Amino acid sequence: MDKRSRLAQLYGYLVCLVAVITFLICIGNIVAAAFDLSDPLHARGHFEEQRILSSLENYRMHVLSSLPEGQPVPEDESIRAMYEAARDAQIQTVRLGSMRSITVSGLLVVVSVVLFVAHWIWLRRSEARGTSEEAA
Repeated sequence: MDKRSRLAQLYGYLVCLVAVITFLICIGNIVAAAFDLSDPLHARGHFEEQRILSSLENYRMHVLSSLPEGQPVPEDESIRAMYEAARDAQIQTVRLGSMRSITVSGLLVVVSVVLFVAHWIWLRRSEARGTSEEAA
């Protein structure tokens, strides 16, 4: 085998290896995003919001402890409305991030499968061609 065909073969195997690694990483990202999507209030990376938004009482304690000295205390209805708004915003933020992650990782999975299959077929054909040329 000449140097050029060895380099082509190395290139093909490296592309296949990178495609497999990309595939595995993206599948992990899709699974993690699916878990986040199933329970947005307890999603990864939002620990402070989880603690505050875990209940109305926790949120109330957070609001009351963050009030400056002498500030009037909001009514319960106001705190409840603020809690619901913060909770809904958290859910929407996590849903958007999860859907983005699923979409991007899904596209990378498709691209990695296409690259792997195309290069694997190309390698098999070039090896078969090389074997038949050596036999002749």
